[in-house]
Amino acid sequence: ESEGSFEYGNYQREADDLRSVIQYFSERNHAITTILGHSKGGSVVLLYASKYHDVPTIINVAGSYDPKKGIAERLGKDFMEVIKRDGFIDVVSKKGQFRVTEESLMERLSTDMHAACLSIEKGCRVLTVHGSSDEFISVEDAFAFAKIIPNHKLHIIEGADHEFSKHQAELAEVVLNFIKTFIQEGKDFEPLDGASFSQDETDFLQNIMSDSNTEDNNAAVPPYDETHCQPAAFDGIW
Repeated sequence: ESEGSFEYGNYQREADDLRSVIQYFSERNHAITTILGHSKGGSVVLLYASKYHDVPTIINVAGSYDPKKGIAERLGKDFMEVIKRDGFIDVVSKKGQFRVTEESLMERLSTDMHAACLSIEKGCRVLTVHGSSDEFISVEDAFAFAKIIPNHKLHIIEGADHEFSKHQAELAEVVLNFIKTFIQEGKDFEPLDGASFSQDETDFLQNIMSDSNTEDNNAAVPPYDETHCQPAAFDGIW
């Protein structure tokens, strides 16, 4: 986990940070073929796909289609007046306290996920997974993504909350099955920029296939990262 403070906005900056991570591994001959993000991270990986076009599979877990929604509920109805006056708003939540700066808020308000999704190439495969009982980001956001992203699959996990607290095994299975489907169909998992798999990545692919007919599909699944709102880049296909 990297160091740094949580920012309420800065979606585009986080997409650019993710680009740096992917370039770091790519320059060391690792093929980055899938990126997954949860919550804010889900929106960030979609922004990444709309801008850079070099990762063929994107997995959006409980991402927000409209970052402007819910701001008044979190910051107060007079949030614009307060932030213009003070330059920041301190927010206390169950996860702790964080500061929303005017710059961060303005960036969030200007983030247009609809326009970004229209810029995702048709060759990029996108999976959106959302819980039907998400208490922070409405499941309707998932349906909105499904309407405009061309090469898209939607999976709703019934009863799951925003953190998938009681549904993490099901979440892992859905993600892994999405990836395995393309392997079984003989799809090309080369990154869009033409990089190739390392031997470790090839071995991992083969391990997934060998486990695909067993009852314990989680054997090939790394532990689910519960880090809230952070995009994650996974080497190989995970």
